[in-house]
Amino acid sequence: MLGSSQNYTIGVLVFSGFLARAQGFHEGSVAAIEADNPYVAFSLLRSYAENAAGILYLKDHPTTLDQFWRPETPPVSPTTRRRDSAGSNRSTQS
Repeated sequence: MLGSSQNYTIGVLVFSGFLARAQGFHEGSVAAIEADNPYVAFSLLRSYAENAAGILYLKDHPTTLDQFWRPETPPVSPTTRRRDSAGSNRSTQS
């Protein structure tokens, strides 16, 4: 029915989670607007926007998922990134 489990990757599962949250935030904000509750509606719309920002961030930085799913991958801090880019290997970076 859904195909084999080989089609499911970490990226697909994470994206599915983002979509499920987006649907919940949307349905909740519509219900809050219909109930004339602006405080809840604003909070849910803000959460919806943060969820969309998370989707766009992962679209631009897909390798960040490795830091959460593969414990042997060391985390990359902004200071490490700056120090690495200031080194002598500038010509090898794109």
